Amino acid sequence: MDMFHSSLKPEDVKFFYSILYQYEKEEKGNHTGYSYKDVPSEIKDKVTLVHDTNKKKIDLKYPETLNTLCFKGKSVCAPLLKHLRHSLAHACIEREGDYYVINSQKNPKCQICGKVKRKDLMNLVNAILSTKEEK
Repeated sequence: MDMFHSSLKPEDVKFFYSILYQYEKEEKGNHTGYSYKDVPSEIKDKVTLVHDTNKKKIDLKYPETLNTLCFKGKSVCAPLLKHLRHSLAHACIEREGDYYVINSQKNPKCQICGKVKRKDLMNLVNAILSTKEEK
């Protein structure tokens, strides 16, 4: 039996596992306390986030523009973390040089897709995680 070989490097697996671990440690329905507005603009402006709004649901399609993530969810933080967690769990993340390619084959279990610079995504996620209110 051949082992599957991912293009993710150990530091990538560690990063995505930290998201998975954080998400799983929170009680179901308690993925709150994150504040996208508290993420510094120099970090959040590097990644374009396309998602549902109260007025309009998006069609989930792989964006043509680099550093763009398209995902389902009306808010940003909890849905983004959830979808990144699912992307790792369902093997929908690959690495191409300095970029993460997320759900390029449109796996329906992963409601996020796009190609984003590794450092920019890491900075964004870490900034989001740092806004978590402690109870």
